[in-house]
Amino acid sequence: MNHKKRGGGLHVLKDIAVETALKTLVGRPLIVNPAWDIEAEELRDVTIRWPSAYQWDAAYVWVELLLYGFRRRVRIELVELEQPYRGTVLFQFVSDGKAHDLAIDYSDYSTINEESARRCAVYFKMQHLRDGYGLSNVLPGGYVP
Repeated sequence: MNHKKRGGGLHVLKDIAVETALKTLVGRPLIVNPAWDIEAEELRDVTIRWPSAYQWDAAYVWVELLLYGFRRRVRIELVELEQPYRGTVLFQFVSDGKAHDLAIDYSDYSTINEESARRCAVYFKMQHLRDGYGLSNVLPGGYVP
């Protein structure tokens, strides 16, 4: 497995629990968009730097499932990343040695943090306004739970 263990293997146990729950409760998507398919060789040089701690401890409820999905496709490095924005997890996408800041805004409110959105290459907003935000890097993040 290409991931670090945090808390004495806690992530390994969480992955097993998530995988079991997904197999039991969730079926495969009815429609798979072939345009979204990414070949393994495209991900060979990709690493995601994920924060070792969140700004709000309970954020794991909203973002750990995403981390589980990332871990299945790319290398994950758990690192100390500053988490200055409330309701948001900042992480980095590293490709060809270049790091890009990304954000997952899991806040229940539809507003975005403008400073965070300007800072990040991509800003995923879970409670995304239907009309958008006027910023091309702010994308609907879906509702993970």
